[in-house]
Amino acid sequence: MTKNISINLLKHISPSAFLEKYWGKQALFLQDAIDISGAGLSKDVVFGLAKNENIESKIIAFIEGSQQTTYGPFNKVKHGKSSSLLIHQFNLIHEFSYNLFQSINFVPYCLHDDVMMSFSSEGGGVGPHSDSYDVFLVQGQGEKVWNIGATDKKAFKTTSTDHSNLKFTPTEQFLAKPGDILYVPPFTPHHGISLSDDCITYSIGFRSPSNNEIRNQYLEYLMDRKEKSNDLFNGLDLSENTKALIPNALASFIKKNTAFPKDPTIIDDFIGCFLSEPHEGAFFTKKNITKNAFKKIDTEKILRLNIQTRAVIHNENFYINAENIFVANKDRMFFEELFNQKQILITPSKANDSLVEVMIYLLSEGYITFNKHRFML
Repeated sequence: MTKNISINLLKHISPSAFLEKYWGKQALFLQDAIDISGAGLSKDVVFGLAKNENIESKIIAFIEGSQQTTYGPFNKVKHGKSSSLLIHQFNLIHEFSYNLFQSINFVPYCLHDDVMMSFSSEGGGVGPHSDSYDVFLVQGQGEKVWNIGATDKKAFKTTSTDHSNLKFTPTEQFLAKPGDILYVPPFTPHHGISLSDDCITYSIGFRSPSNNEIRNQYLEYLMDRKEKSNDLFNGLDLSENTKALIPNALASFIKKNTAFPKDPTIIDDFIGCFLSEPHEGAFFTKKNITKNAFKKIDTEKILRLNIQTRAVIHNENFYINAENIFVANKDRMFFEELFNQKQILITPSKANDSLVEVMIYLLSEGYITFNKHRFML
């Protein structure tokens, strides 16, 4: 098992220089960028994971020029020539992938998505495609050749929503070896082909919500608000000559009840909840934590965010897993450090009452923990 270490994903480039010159603008290839100790995996281990019903996996194979996708879990993994086995949220089960994920702290946490591992045979890949989000492609073992096309945001938005199997003219080509990293900005066609069997690439992906997704989530947020009412359309004056016309009173009632609230605090609260929404399928184990048990801990301990927790700060409010938690002014610095560093030292017996109250709730919900995460690999 690898050690929980810090990885310098950008090699000799500073985060500020990368964000200014490359992020969202142009591709970047870094040779021998990181130490890939712990990145290699055997076929038996990877295929064993694909049989697990709690792990999201799929196989993309190219048979006679046609792309075929099958979804796991698999009783028996059929991984022939020109195929790739993909496993999502690999950062939750593989410590090296977790360290990769932690290394992107120069990008706002609310944009972090996951690490996907691809295990390819010779000639394998996922096909030429373009994404709406940024991605870092880290070569773990084997070699892969990458063809990159010109970034075209307009074409991405105006063509079909299916941006796979794209035909594009490569503008750059890179040969990725273990430890090499390729950054690809959004709306940029790219195609990776494995040059060897047992080829592993780790893809660090980011969130890129569409306007339709935001609207849908906002409507759900409004429907779930506790202060909703259930007013009915009745008791309004009607005209006996209305017949096929829609009554103005009814139209006004509908307009009033479908208009978005103008209160900016509602919008801000939605933003915090939406961008702290945990990954789909995230599971938190609830525990029975009492104040007495918490206060009996008189040694300094490391308090960590659950590995699946999303915690963000917006307009001086603290959101964790789509919940707005109340934080007393005297506790703000504590939570800022916890959210920014994802862990903090605390001696529970010395904590003040307001901090203890919030800590007990978050521990009980499984959002935070004193336990170090145990990786499968």
